[in-house]
Amino acid sequence: NTSSKDIENLPHLVITSSYQDAEKFQRAIEFFDSARNVYLLSSFDVSPYSGLEPKPQAVTDRLKFLHYAQNAKPRDIFVAPITALLQRSIPFSELSALSFKIKKDFEIGPDFQQQLGEMGYQSSPVVEDVGQYAIRGGIFDIFSPAHSMPVRIELFGDTVESLRSFSTLDQRSSEEIFNYLIIPAKEVVFNDDTLEELLKKFRES
Repeated sequence: NTSSKDIENLPHLVITSSYQDAEKFQRAIEFFDSARNVYLLSSFDVSPYSGLEPKPQAVTDRLKFLHYAQNAKPRDIFVAPITALLQRSIPFSELSALSFKIKKDFEIGPDFQQQLGEMGYQSSPVVEDVGQYAIRGGIFDIFSPAHSMPVRIELFGDTVESLRSFSTLDQRSSEEIFNYLIIPAKEVVFNDDTLEELLKKFRES
């Protein structure tokens, strides 16, 4: 028999009728139990047929939700409006296959920038927002949707020597960290395989 304690220690998905209700529920949980991890699934704010891109924040929020849902820990709470759940997203298998951790002694390969580009990251002179990366000499800055701050990677040749989080406001590094998770910055990932499949389906239709 499953006890209430067993159920309490499982991850939970709460479905609401609207985004406003989801936000209220999230705030209530954070107020009464601040130790809980609570993740909110955003909806795309535009129709897929509108020809418009959804807001970058909505995309990164969804990717963060999907990543933590895929790696749910005991007592985590996931809050989702029904409209957000009904919207198509990146398959979990693809999200998992494209995600990786950077840590000390990690080797930055010659195709690393191309890999980031295929994952939806954009090159920028300075990293100021999620989904951007910047290169300056032996310094590689990246802001992954999986984290609340970007990482500054110091390289010796192509090898990672150290990782430090930094502020997007003043670009100052803070404490050293042991690893940094890179996940896709977009839910639709274009590479040679997906483009070939897209062209095949386009021709068939």
